[in-house]
Amino acid sequence: MTSTPATEPTSPAVPAGWELRDNALVRGFEPRTFPELLATVGRVEQIAEAANHHPDIEIRWRPPVRTPQDDPAVKLPAVLSLTFRCNTHTLGSVTEADAALAASIETALVPAG
Repeated sequence: MTSTPATEPTSPAVPAGWELRDNALVRGFEPRTFPELLATVGRVEQIAEAANHHPDIEIRWRPPVRTPQDDPAVKLPAVLSLTFRCNTHTLGSVTEADAALAASIETALVPAG
């Protein structure tokens, strides 16, 4: 029995909200809170495990940018961001599996319920 790769290099459609950058589908997301960020990563983990296809996930935290009009007594929230990159590393390109994973990740970016 011969094995056929489940993913072949193609030019799949780029899902809404995603962009094709450096041979990967890329999507940024800014959750409001750290618990929301972690919950989002947890939902993506479940999707990726079910698909047996895993994105690169970058988590960033940066302090807020204050303007001269900001009241220094008011605490501004930190800016949290997630960046997801989907590509098939063994092929160095985007496949239909990456596009499907990206579309599934999109559903995880809104808290359930």
